[in-house]
Amino acid sequence: MSDLVRIFKSDIVNAPIDQVWQLVRSFNGLPQWAAGISASIIENGREDNSIGCVRSLSLAGGEEPIREELLSFDEKNHTYSYTILDGPLPFKNYKHYYSTITLREITESNTTFIEWKSEFFCPLGEHDSAKPIVEGVYVGGINALKKKFSQ
Repeated sequence: MSDLVRIFKSDIVNAPIDQVWQLVRSFNGLPQWAAGISASIIENGREDNSIGCVRSLSLAGGEEPIREELLSFDEKNHTYSYTILDGPLPFKNYKHYYSTITLREITESNTTFIEWKSEFFCPLGEHDSAKPIVEGVYVGGINALKKKFSQ
């Protein structure tokens, strides 16, 4: 048995969508803007942003990498989705993990709305501990992105 976990985090980045997308759009570029990721490598010589490519993310703490597969990439609509294939605990215990990052233009202020959401199953009874772990990753990433554009 397992518990379904849904995460949704969003915020405003103080920069035009084209500038934010240039940084966020690279599936292999997470270390350029997200906190806690020291390196990313696309496996098997695949091209960045090609559907089915797998990135191996090295964590700043030196734990085993998190491996994620790109499921969809939409340049026009500023969005992509991915799934976690493998990683250290607790991610190793999360099943059917699907996540999407989407940017939207805020025309009035020429800023960008970012949303980062996911859905996954965790072991039964671990919902209350799993949710803050993933929320922390998303909030840390969004805050690091906001900081990049506040300088």
